[in-house]
Amino acid sequence: MLEKELMGIGLTQREVKVYLALLKLGESTTGKIIQESGISSGKIYEILEKLIEKGLASYTIKEKTKYFRTTHPKKILEFIEAKKIKIEEDKKNVEKLLPQLTILHKLEKSDYNVIIYKGVEGFKTILSEVLDEIESKDEWLAFGVNSLAPEKTSLIWNEFNKKLAKKKIKTKIIVADKNIAKRIVKTKTMELRIMENGATAPISLIRNIIIISNWKESSLIKITNKDIVNSFRKFFYSLWKISKKIN
Repeated sequence: MLEKELMGIGLTQREVKVYLALLKLGESTTGKIIQESGISSGKIYEILEKLIEKGLASYTIKEKTKYFRTTHPKKILEFIEAKKIKIEEDKKNVEKLLPQLTILHKLEKSDYNVIIYKGVEGFKTILSEVLDEIESKDEWLAFGVNSLAPEKTSLIWNEFNKKLAKKKIKTKIIVADKNIAKRIVKTKTMELRIMENGATAPISLIRNIIIISNWKESSLIKITNKDIVNSFRKFFYSLWKISKKIN
């Protein structure tokens, strides 16, 4: 338990083993520390040096032999505080760099871009990115939405739909079956219609972005291209005209 907690504050597994061995042994030579910790003789001085740098160990020399010991355990708190200060400094430095990094990010965007996101975290990432890019004047369109979507994914989509509504973005969804219609949380900005078919790959559109869902592989394909999206947008509205309203 102690090993896990100490590794959690930023010590390596080897550093933890040596630190705990020193606590148990008290002032000791490297021979005893190697025996107690199980660390090889080739690594022991390197690890002890790192513990000394972090303020968690020290040594004295007696008759030309180094004796190592831990500093008071409260030094661990000082070690954590120093890490917090370093993190805050790094954060401030990154904040200064962000404007330049953002410019570079925009310059690297091409007229045609394809990215594949996988798994639940991939779903969350792509939807979060889309939310950052869109505005209230935009419109979210989706068709082929079906009940093949896993329950976890449906929950993520529902949260996303709520966020779209919060940003006052109009949403039009054409579902492929009645079961999925029941799973969708309705919002004030949402219009829902149905066109029962065998669709297996739901498609969503907004701005110059098209998102294709692949439930079999738990993946999303994001394509950024104005012409492709405009073509699918026209196709969506042709389906919207002949789809049925859901009360």
